[in-house]
Amino acid sequence: MKITKIEFKHTINLAYDAETDRYTYENKDKSFSLILDEEKQNHKTIDNWLKTGLLYESDVSGLLCKLLKPNDIAVDVGANIGFHTFLMSALVESTGRVYAYEPALESIRELEQNKILNKALNVTINQKLLGERHGDKVDFHFSQQDSGTSYAIRTKDKPELGWEKMMTYSLNDELKSQTNIKLIKLDVEGFEGNILRGAADLLVGNRVKYWVVEYAPHCLARNGDNLEGLRSFMADFGLEMFVLDAQGGFPKLLPEGLVLVTRFIPNLLFAKKDELVKDWVMDDVSKFVSPPSMW
Repeated sequence: MKITKIEFKHTINLAYDAETDRYTYENKDKSFSLILDEEKQNHKTIDNWLKTGLLYESDVSGLLCKLLKPNDIAVDVGANIGFHTFLMSALVESTGRVYAYEPALESIRELEQNKILNKALNVTINQKLLGERHGDKVDFHFSQQDSGTSYAIRTKDKPELGWEKMMTYSLNDELKSQTNIKLIKLDVEGFEGNILRGAADLLVGNRVKYWVVEYAPHCLARNGDNLEGLRSFMADFGLEMFVLDAQGGFPKLLPEGLVLVTRFIPNLLFAKKDELVKDWVMDDVSKFVSPPSMW
């Protein structure tokens, strides 16, 4: 068991002047800490990322650092022990708000410990399983080996695992008082489609600017969902689908009809392209040529 401090730079202001072809920016040193237990697989996974000099899940973390600013509201669904929760907390600062959701009591305890460690008064932790509507009963499996692989399903698919019947809640109800949410992140091992369908009110009202959604085909399949279904559902609300870049570049647009082939689990972004361009400001494509001596 150890306390790990994660330090990073946050660009809180970035502007481009077309007349001079120059951009100006303001960086701020930030940090947060996590209690990591090397006996737990999900903790080891985070630690291994950090040992490479990268933030955990650099595609997601990089996007959060790029888009979240002080005063923003962010939501972390499938928060686990809180890496992205407390990264969000540091990014939005004391004037912003973060709402974290986890169904498992053990994960909630770890989130609460890390909240105390970070004195994160801007974080609200909710022990709830989000789904398509309030009051449904679904099966939930908590993995003792790796809590990050715990999952919910309408009807349990592997009877030999430990299961618990849990009631679902919807984002429609949970966030009904919020009108200007900057970003919602979903990482729930295949229950993403259910949660998105339970957020239709937020989507209709354009109350959430950015949706970050993990894409694990085998996990989505056990709940009857797939990539095209998610793309089509979000397109009905005027949102385009992008794939996040682990190197921090502008997310790659995936237009309808383009097949996504992957050997790893990517993260998707659903957003309006014009709004994303406005917030992103600029993209450095130097990384496309490697090594630099090839220039």
